Amino acid sequence: MSESGHAMCWLELCWLFWLLHAADGQRIIGGQETSISQVPYLVYMRQGGSFICGGSLLTPSFVLSAAHCVYGAREQDYTVHAGASRLAQKAPVIRNVARFHIAPTYSPSNFDMDVAMLQLELPVPLTAGQVATITPCQSAAAANSYVRISGWGVEYESSRKPAAQLRTAVIRVLPYAECQQAYAGQAQITDSMICAAVRGIKDSCSGDSGGPLVYRGEVCGIVSWGFGCGRAAYPGVYTNVASTRVKRFIDQTLRTTVLAEKPMRLLSLRLPLPLPLLFLLLPMFLLRIATGRAANDVGARIVGGIPVDIRSVPYLINLRISGNFICGGALVTPTHVVTAAHCVKGVSASRLQVVGGATLLTDATGVRRSVAKVFTPKAFNTRTLHSDVAVLKLKSPLEGNNIATIPLCNSSWQPGELIKVSGWGKTTEGSKRVSQHVRSVDVPLVSRKSCISQYKMRGTISSTMFCASLPGIKDACEGDSGGPAVYQNQLCGIVSWGMGCGRRNFPGVYTSVKSVRSFIDKALSK
Repeated sequence: MSESGHAMCWLELCWLFWLLHAADGQRIIGGQETSISQVPYLVYMRQGGSFICGGSLLTPSFVLSAAHCVYGAREQDYTVHAGASRLAQKAPVIRNVARFHIAPTYSPSNFDMDVAMLQLELPVPLTAGQVATITPCQSAAAANSYVRISGWGVEYESSRKPAAQLRTAVIRVLPYAECQQAYAGQAQITDSMICAAVRGIKDSCSGDSGGPLVYRGEVCGIVSWGFGCGRAAYPGVYTNVASTRVKRFIDQTLRTTVLAEKPMRLLSLRLPLPLPLLFLLLPMFLLRIATGRAANDVGARIVGGIPVDIRSVPYLINLRISGNFICGGALVTPTHVVTAAHCVKGVSASRLQVVGGATLLTDATGVRRSVAKVFTPKAFNTRTLHSDVAVLKLKSPLEGNNIATIPLCNSSWQPGELIKVSGWGKTTEGSKRVSQHVRSVDVPLVSRKSCISQYKMRGTISSTMFCASLPGIKDACEGDSGGPAVYQNQLCGIVSWGMGCGRRNFPGVYTSVKSVRSFIDKALSK
């Protein structure tokens, strides 16, 4: 598709020709320059080396974009570029495309179902403030709400060159009736579309196609088509990610392709998984595939520890989704488990189950309880993992042999003191499987100053985090996420994230229970 195809034709005979090329078109009009650190999920595509479209990184292996950006093209001609603010700079991450997944019902004549998923040959390593994933919308952005669009599209309608610097704009989602009225008699607005713009002032334009429309931290739209750029009469049209048909396509694509991938791609996950989990956990859990953890890379793990019996850590539970092990957790009352928010965010309680009193993951004698409710803090940030804590309320008390609760942290510590971390995570960074036997390790606490320094430019050590490990020797690893870090027989930390496993320069990062205590106490009272 050529950018000249987005030039406006005023004769009615040109209408169809223009519409067929309009999708090559949306672009940021009336916005402002920004940097990739503000929209780290945004990527761009090149075809034959030339910039063509934007996209959103849903998981380290999948990019969400518009079907018209890849329709009729060959995968081998495309590359995906991540982590760059300027088109002229070499992106820090470049990946070839293994396969295009185009919606089967995509219509190149009216752009119905203008959605595609690009499966990458190799996963993208995530880096804090530079490359991150974003979750697809589960609920549509409400009419008249404000959303953000970003891309390298041309800055005014008659321009032929994409913007050298990444740009962004905040625009308004139009009511569906207003969208239909704007294009009445000229184009069809289907249920897979939404309109958004600050009419006559802010819009997307040529080169922004395929890029994200973001609402409340989720990608809710895909830049698709429109008449001109920033015209008062014609708002930009976007593929509605939350529409039933589009959501089903994305769900099915992720489900079928992820199931076919190697187990190491899934860390501690065992599919099939509920789709909200794929959307919420894969963008975080898969951070480690390829080059290790990243922004912020979830899933710490027991490296350099020893096998133990559950009797020595009776508060430890293993968390399952649809029967498949996913994370650890700690029993703090007979009916409440504390774990990491990234383990359960977006997952319905009905699919969760906790198992207590089991040394082995395969142990059939463990006591199982269903989850009645999931509590996660509003402050939880899926990109930085700030406030990475969740409380699970069980349907009935978890009681039985080798099961006990653990009190919440009231202690203070000094760098160098030891905490005990337990779980079923991997025992080495390169391992493809989690441990079947529970393991424990004692790791020394790292000073906050040292932790911040070691993760400088790699991740954000927020006020809810602390670090611990014996550099290069002892650490947590994939599969231990959500598990307990115990100090003086109290639950003082929750396994959250880190860079690799047992790496000398990157200690494990934990959620500080004391820093999120008010949230936990409130959840326990409900």
